[in-house]
Amino acid sequence: MANSIHYNSLRAKNRFVKVNCAALPSNLIESELFGHKKGSFTGAIRKKIGKFAYKAKKCGVDYRHYR
Repeated sequence: MANSIHYNSLRAKNRFVKVNCAALPSNLIESELFGHKKGSFTGAIRKKIGKFAYKAKKCGVDYRHYR
């Protein structure tokens, strides 16, 4: 469904990044997608960039607003 929406939209020429949310643990999905800072929860021993910001950075997009 997401493929159809993307490839039939005005953004079809841009990259489409798939994320299998079902494969992410429900208690970590927010951290995986948006990232976190060191110490923000138990087990956060270092800063981690989220998948959205990581992909934006790889595509050359200004990703600062994803932090």
